[in-house]
Amino acid sequence: MFVYEHIYSKLTKFNHIDTRDLAMPETNFDLFIVGGGINGAGIAADAAGRGLTVALCEMNDLASATSSNSSKLIHGGLRYLEH
Repeated sequence: MFVYEHIYSKLTKFNHIDTRDLAMPETNFDLFIVGGGINGAGIAADAAGRGLTVALCEMNDLASATSSNSSKLIHGGLRYLEH
């Protein structure tokens, strides 16, 4: 059984949240994204806006790893530097 331990769960009386049956019923997704940083979240938002069904998987809290130490901007590529 999959158990999600939330980062703040130790501050409450609950030490885990059962999510297998509640959050992930048998569902097919068009896109599965691993990593909930700024790029993963941006891709998920863009894909959902285009009508795709999206699942995003993150090991910790969203934007808690590399994104927490960055400028939190999606890189637009090198072309935007030309103008």
